[in-house]
Amino acid sequence: MTSKEAPNSVTGDSERKHAEGKARKQLPADSKGLVIILAEIGRGGLNQAVITIEQARGDLDSAIGMIDAAGPASPSGSEAPGGSGAPTAPAP
Repeated sequence: MTSKEAPNSVTGDSERKHAEGKARKQLPADSKGLVIILAEIGRGGLNQAVITIEQARGDLDSAIGMIDAAGPASPSGSEAPGGSGAPTAPAP
């Protein structure tokens, strides 16, 4: 609402500011404990991200190992199993 329509009404913005002020008054004066708790929560999320990255790295290493174990591929990329890699003559 605008101040012309209802000069004594509280607008949405000022309601939010009032609610924020009330919430801040309920916080402890010394917020060191909250800072530590929030830092631990944040570090836990970071730890999980590092674990996920390391798991992905392991998966990639395994996939690369499987490719390496299969041996080199022909230039066309489709060497037949057990083939020597040498070109073959077409069947008559």
